[in-house]
This record gives sequence, C-alpha cells and structure tokens, in this order.
Amino acid sequence: MMLAVCTDTDVGSYVLVEYDGIHYPGIIEDCKADEYLVNVMEHCRGGWRWPRRKDAVWYKTINKILSPPVPVNSRGLFVFNDAM
Repeated sequence: MMLAVCTDTDVGSYVLVEYDGIHYPGIIEDCKADEYLVNVMEHCRGGWRWPRRKDAVWYKTINKILSPPVPVNSRGLFVFNDAM
C-alpha cells in the first residue's frame, strides 16, 4: 500500500520502505508534499532494533503500512507481526 499524499496523521506511523533493493521497517518522523522522512531500523538476530546512530532518510515511496513492533526482550529487539 502506498500513501498518496503526506498528511500530519501519517507522522508516527510504522512503514516499510526500500533502500538499495532492501526493505527496512521504520517510523515516519516528518512529511512534506509527497515525501516522508522515515527513521529506519536495522536487522539484528532475527528481529529489528533502532541503530545507535539515527538513520532517517526522505522517501517518496512507502511500500506498506505496518503495525507497531512488538518488543522481544529488554535489549531493544523488536519483531513485526506483519508479513514483510
């Protein structure tokens, strides 16, 4: 599912984006016109975690809207119940 036009209600939504042919989950932090600033997570041991250094990039295409991630442990590892 692709978002058509960015709105303030999109900020805070978890989404799936593609960078260099690889899909990453992340959260929309800002939007303007038809672009979304998405802070993405990194893959780690069968799940996802927030990187030590923030990794936010402007994207024109959102591949999918995701449900919020579920914590797996107290070390910051998360999983998504949505099929990615």
